[in-house]
Amino acid sequence: MNKASTKDIKRMNKFLSGIHMGNNVFRIYFEKAENEELKKLFSEISEIFKTHEEKMTSIIEHVGGNPTDELTVFESMSVAMESSKVKLLSNDFRICIASLKAVHMGIIGSIRFLHDNKEMNKNFISRVQSVLDDYRSTDDKIQSFLRKNA
Repeated sequence: MNKASTKDIKRMNKFLSGIHMGNNVFRIYFEKAENEELKKLFSEISEIFKTHEEKMTSIIEHVGGNPTDELTVFESMSVAMESSKVKLLSNDFRICIASLKAVHMGIIGSIRFLHDNKEMNKNFISRVQSVLDDYRSTDDKIQSFLRKNA
């Protein structure tokens, strides 16, 4: 087992924390959505995040780190603000638009992480690439729902 540096574990945990945040936000969307198909989609997205959380946690443990299960202060505030915004949204269309914005933030964050951490543990980088792929797929699914239900 190759131990990761403290710096790398810290960066891995920062990304993992972002995945926790994404999962929290999609659970908020799930709770607010009214359309059963949309609720199912948001539930599936949350399960995808959960799988990524579990696999990233395993990788961090494998390289000698202590995986985080908490959000940063900024992420906690972001989730709280998103929850407040979602409460004001009047329909599923607006919830979908908000969810697309969240997905796009995840895409950008994943691309940035991949760019800035090329030398990091290859298993973790591979998992980040899977996260990015799932963000893209999620984007497509939400857009498809919107087109079908416009």
